Amino acid sequence: MSDRISRIDAPGMRSLCWARDTLVDWVGGGRVLHLDGELEKARVNYGYRFDAAVASPCGEFAVIYEKLGTKGLVLRRGEVLREINRSFYCADAYEYPIAIFRSASGQVIIAHCPDQYCRIELEDIATGERIGGRGKREPKDFFHSRLRVSPGGRWLLSAGWVWHPFGMVEVFDLEAAMRTSDALDQPVGIPKIDGEVAAAEFLPNHRMLITTSKETLDDDANEAVIGANSVAIINLATRQVISRSPTVEPLGSLMPVDEEVAVGFYEHPKLVSLQTGAVLKKWETVKSGNQISSIIWNGISTPPIAIDVSHRRFAVAEDSCVVVVDLL
Repeated sequence: MSDRISRIDAPGMRSLCWARDTLVDWVGGGRVLHLDGELEKARVNYGYRFDAAVASPCGEFAVIYEKLGTKGLVLRRGEVLREINRSFYCADAYEYPIAIFRSASGQVIIAHCPDQYCRIELEDIATGERIGGRGKREPKDFFHSRLRVSPGGRWLLSAGWVWHPFGMVEVFDLEAAMRTSDALDQPVGIPKIDGEVAAAEFLPNHRMLITTSKETLDDDANEAVIGANSVAIINLATRQVISRSPTVEPLGSLMPVDEEVAVGFYEHPKLVSLQTGAVLKKWETVKSGNQISSIIWNGISTPPIAIDVSHRRFAVAEDSCVVVVDLL
């Protein structure tokens, strides 16, 4: 697979979100980086320790937040709509849980954990109105993080952790949760995973891509379908493993590319085969951090990274520039 690499002068970018053919630094006050090198200046200073952002697919809304803090701001075209928060409990250890998606009716919704670390809520992004009602909730003891919504909006995943600590993934029926919020306390059954979940992302057609690290639970390992140091694809509709392969090195955070390959961002971006686990290509001049879990304290590096699956490209912010890689 060929590629095109562009290094664009843009010092001090604090976050990256794609907006069509531009990159927006919402944390940095809405600076807009055009791929031809033009950089629009910041419009505002939010005056806090925000260090990450997610944006709605339409680009109208964004949430800026502190990865290892409790505070977030909901923005609409850069204007502050409201503040959001999460529980303080272990917030200094793991990544703030947040996702933005559009429902089938066109409503823009955020998934986050405003009340408890283990309890996901869905809200209208602009008003904060809760979706799915306020019935009795009985969430499991799970630290939610790295929330993702599947194409089409059927599934929600949380690549978080449980104590002691150990990375795991839970998946929820998002269509059911839109009707009754307690569906977010009832993860759907998936094949047993013994390896620690390092990252998880969605593929089209009800499939989930996961990677595991070298750590294991060592509980009934013989019953596990997916072990340590693996990359695997699970069909959530059938609850079956489609493929699994051993990995030769840590992959870190993921960007699915197509049916055959994905990009892992551990230390440097690398193209990996989903069929064999082999690393096919590396971009060793690009520094993309060393995150392999939702737990990111103790010197874990998480530079701003923006992925654009539909256009097969990603961007990584370095100290003085932004590197854009197009997969051709």
